[in-house]
Amino acid sequence: MSRSIEDASYEDSLFNDWRIQHFHFNERPVRSGDLLYVIVTLDEIYIVGIYPHGHWSRRELLERVHRNWPELIAHSRITDVVRTESGPLSDSDIETLRSAGISALLELSDGLVYFSPGGGITTAGTSIETSRLINVTVARLRQLEAWLRANSEQVLQEIRNAGRTPGDPAIFRLLVRGNDLFALEVGSKTAKLLGPLFVR
Repeated sequence: MSRSIEDASYEDSLFNDWRIQHFHFNERPVRSGDLLYVIVTLDEIYIVGIYPHGHWSRRELLERVHRNWPELIAHSRITDVVRTESGPLSDSDIETLRSAGISALLELSDGLVYFSPGGGITTAGTSIETSRLINVTVARLRQLEAWLRANSEQVLQEIRNAGRTPGDPAIFRLLVRGNDLFALEVGSKTAKLLGPLFVR
């Protein structure tokens, strides 16, 4: 994998746009030579192909996924569009648009059209999907915080009813266990389940 994987601020435009990752064959990554391009799911690794370093905008990568595993990108297929007026984008067009932070519809050789299987990229070059998840997370945390503020006396009474003594003043901290969020009252060391972070 790329050395950049340890840099939290690094944005992999190929992954953000198409969900395709690359692996180096060398023990120590170098910025040349062939790379293994893959799609990684929770259960499997799909080998897209071996291409030279820097072929991040090569339409053939997505063409191969479309031909061999269309189910991997079916979620991003635009079903109401068949062929664009201008025809398929060239690799150079894709690179130019991606460098400008523009997610474009991608027509493949058989005329089917897809939006970015990875969710697309913002004009800052970041992942639209990551930005969406951050917004959803922040909104959910604010919702649960508002509930706790409105119901804090009820929660404190539940703590007292359980034979524990809350702090004075009561201080709550967020506790995360998997997808579940709890309000931990520090003084009594009592956790109140607020609900799931991600509601399905």
